[in-house]
Amino acid sequence: MRAKHVALMEALMGQTDWVTARQLSLQLHISERSVKNYITEVNYFEHDLITASRKGYVIDKDRAQLLLVHQSRSLPESPAERVNYIITELLTGDSQGASSLDLYELAERIFISYETLKKDMIKVRSKLKEYGLYINAANSVVTLEGKELDKRKLLSQILYEEFNKNVLSLDVVQKAFPDYDLEVLRDILLTECKKYHYFIHDYALLNLILDVVITMDRIRKDCTFLAHIGKKYRYGVRERELSEQIACRIEETYGISFTEWEIQELTTLLISHLMKVDFGVLDRETVKGLVEPECLILVHEIMIYLNENYFIDTEDEAFVIKFTIHISNLLRRLENHYTTKNPLTGHIKNSCPLIFECAVGVANRLQQMTGYKVDEDEIAYIALHIGGNLETYEKQKDKLGCILLFMQYYDMSDIMLDKLQNEFKDELVIRNMVTAPFKEEMLKKEDIIISTVGVDSAKWHHMVQVNPFLTERDIQAIWKKIREIKGEKKKQRLKELLLQITTPALFCRNTQIQSQREALELMIGTMVKLGYVEPEYISEVEEREQHSSTAFGRLAVPHSLNLNAHKTGMYILLSDKPVAWGEYMVNVILLFAINREDRTLFHEVFDNLIVLLLEYVNLERVLQSPDYESFIEAILSCH
Repeated sequence: MRAKHVALMEALMGQTDWVTARQLSLQLHISERSVKNYITEVNYFEHDLITASRKGYVIDKDRAQLLLVHQSRSLPESPAERVNYIITELLTGDSQGASSLDLYELAERIFISYETLKKDMIKVRSKLKEYGLYINAANSVVTLEGKELDKRKLLSQILYEEFNKNVLSLDVVQKAFPDYDLEVLRDILLTECKKYHYFIHDYALLNLILDVVITMDRIRKDCTFLAHIGKKYRYGVRERELSEQIACRIEETYGISFTEWEIQELTTLLISHLMKVDFGVLDRETVKGLVEPECLILVHEIMIYLNENYFIDTEDEAFVIKFTIHISNLLRRLENHYTTKNPLTGHIKNSCPLIFECAVGVANRLQQMTGYKVDEDEIAYIALHIGGNLETYEKQKDKLGCILLFMQYYDMSDIMLDKLQNEFKDELVIRNMVTAPFKEEMLKKEDIIISTVGVDSAKWHHMVQVNPFLTERDIQAIWKKIREIKGEKKKQRLKELLLQITTPALFCRNTQIQSQREALELMIGTMVKLGYVEPEYISEVEEREQHSSTAFGRLAVPHSLNLNAHKTGMYILLSDKPVAWGEYMVNVILLFAINREDRTLFHEVFDNLIVLLLEYVNLERVLQSPDYESFIEAILSCH
């Protein structure tokens, strides 16, 4: 199965309902004819995997998942795939510190022309340069040169990218390293870490196994450190003892010998992934004795930032403890030039944009205070820590006010009240419980009325009549009404906010702009003239992009982290012809300028619009808007 078929299958697996060829073509950036051809080809090899009807297409997700998991590494097709393939060939063919590759032979093997391969080699050199590696060429033969540690880091990154196309698991890593029993390696790591009272979560464990098996494989090929690496590592006696014990067991099991410098590097790997403590036995005072004072100062500053900008409850002890330990471990990784890869990065960024944005702000503060740049995978781990706290705050804002209208009969009203509070504690705030007769003004103040007596439903639109016993059907009716009310309130609130921060002067349909820089110059230039921002705002927006791209599929939402605009606004740029935005091609660009006083407003608009426009049907509807008024209506018509 080829890469184009895999991409189609993954796109179909991401859908919850039937999807048309038009929608798939927009998502995959191919023609509708190509979509139909690919579906025919997939079904030729996998009979009826994809079902077609008048409503569009749907895939058998269970069968497709198995196919993707067991998809073997095929020959590369795209330039990006070929670049990773070439580098992997150079690295995995490495032995005794040297690796050579004949480009004519390689071109024949992957069925491309020599001229095409030469163009790919330009990108290979560029990627190698990021890791301090370079290529020597003698006619058609190329040799990889550079430090052993940098080679390992690059190989780890490329293999991780390769694994992440499927489902990252120990089985997937095992297939890449069939000469090593990774279940045994996993047991060695977990057993020894437990003896020394170190803990590790599942994602970090997979990362650690991958890095350790790469180390083992490189040592077996005589690709080891020829001298002291020369970096200052920070670890203690116990960590060194743990490393030596693990190295000893690996030597006994796999017949691999660790040098002094390899043990030093193994120690660094371990402390980059492990946690010293079990969260279950910690409190704030204990944490102060476990992390360095500099870390506590950093966390204190970050807590102030989170509270002031995102209203996160920094008095929540469980959150503060876990976050402090995480930042301490993150600093150790950054100091030792390691990062932990995260298989959930893309999912978190796309499904929880506001939480991810909050984590980007934390990463920015860390860089300002320490000088260390935090990559997207580490940002996603920060998002995991702050997400629950931020969502709790958002849910509290989202609760509906409710009045319970009940004809009193013994204690039945109290029983019903308990049932309602247990079932809807995250959705409703029951303000009052009243009996007939009642004042109509009281009912008008709340979002929903739950009544056991007859009320004119035409007069009270948001009313649910229930039985005094509160049956399962009653509960479902209340849930339906809650979703209906929240949908109406959300739509009305979004309309109010959009009209507050946008104007026809901040709307443009693009016909000429092709690059990110051109788009920003046009949009920010207009906002400068209208008094929203200063000319240097473009530098702040580009600085934000350096932390993590603000592109989400075909949508880009550029902005600054500084919240220093003179007034809050959103510039809307729609482009039928995609605009190059880093690695992405986008059609809708929403540039935000945010004044600190309006940061909650920004949170609401930012989160809602991104989630809305990540649906290709919604984005396509909005993209057809000929003018500002049509754009507002298109947004409000989205579901």
